[in-house]
Amino acid sequence: MKQFGITNYFQKNANIYIRDFDTSYKENREDLIILDKDGKLVEEIIFTGPWSDPFGKFSGAIKLKDEPGMLVLIESNNNPAPNRDRIYFYKTDGEGNMSLLKEIKVNTDYVPLLNYLLELENGDILWNALFRVRGGPSFIDDRTITSRWSRESLGLSSSADHEKDNGMKVYPNPVKSTLLMSNPDFEINRIQVFDLEGKKHMDVNFSPSNQQTVEISGLSPGMYLVQAIGKQGQLIYTGKIIKE
Repeated sequence: MKQFGITNYFQKNANIYIRDFDTSYKENREDLIILDKDGKLVEEIIFTGPWSDPFGKFSGAIKLKDEPGMLVLIESNNNPAPNRDRIYFYKTDGEGNMSLLKEIKVNTDYVPLLNYLLELENGDILWNALFRVRGGPSFIDDRTITSRWSRESLGLSSSADHEKDNGMKVYPNPVKSTLLMSNPDFEINRIQVFDLEGKKHMDVNFSPSNQQTVEISGLSPGMYLVQAIGKQGQLIYTGKIIKE
């Protein structure tokens, strides 16, 4: 029997963002789904894992204006070291692939909750979050902090050059045998390959490098999910590949 936990996000002129956690698979799968106001599917990001361990917890998203994809916020305040107490900003490409843009260390005494994102007319991002004392009573000493981030500070490109937002290069795709993954900003330490039901088919560790290759000729033809993981255990990329 499938079990779902759903969170809705509404945005002016609007897309609806739904987090859909499905525990019916042997390995948990979590989908971030974007629907337009008429209920038509716009984009689906598939996570395997479960997503809440070890990479963090989905905590907010906005559809970016006048460009494909969205900005996604992940918080890892309950995760084990070394990637505990961090906020991660990711950018999707509108086609179901997601890359890490920015990693932020937060105060270890406070847990960020109820994150809300808003894109301003000039492209800057407002991040509003309720911070709670770790292990403390609810609502006592809570503080709400709003911060403003330029596109450049989050790793987003200027509005005229969206192609630079996705730092991860995955090619060839479709692929017959050797898959190459490269990212100029984050070193890749591990690559995992799953089918669309969340079953793991490959899990390869490397010495950290900005470019890695993995041999997938042994996989059956079809669509797979590939995840690249950094040397500190953070998720750098998740996306779909087609094996010919």
